[in-house]
Amino acid sequence: MSARLSHRFLTDIAGVFALSSTLCPKSIVFEKIRRDRVLDKNKRFPPLWMWHGDVEPNRLRWAAHSAECFTDLEIETDFMVNFARQGHEIIPAELFYLKKWIEKIIPNPEKSET
Repeated sequence: MSARLSHRFLTDIAGVFALSSTLCPKSIVFEKIRRDRVLDKNKRFPPLWMWHGDVEPNRLRWAAHSAECFTDLEIETDFMVNFARQGHEIIPAELFYLKKWIEKIIPNPEKSET
């Protein structure tokens, strides 16, 4: 849902993360990105961070394919898989990497040079 909302309607946000998410390759989201790129090849789309567990191999393949579709459309996509037989629960490592990713796309103003 987050990837659908951000890349279809809210393209000016800083970034979006999706946990255990998939989109059909023929999704309206990908069609919208293609149409927008035809109208403006420099249109900016928010970077995407995706995390998925490996407990369900079929869903993992679908998620990887979704990430590949975003990457093919030149959307900055970070796709991570936890290989510790994680299902859909949130684990500390996931939150750690998500925090690092957020800090990368939204710099801390207190740490910036003046």
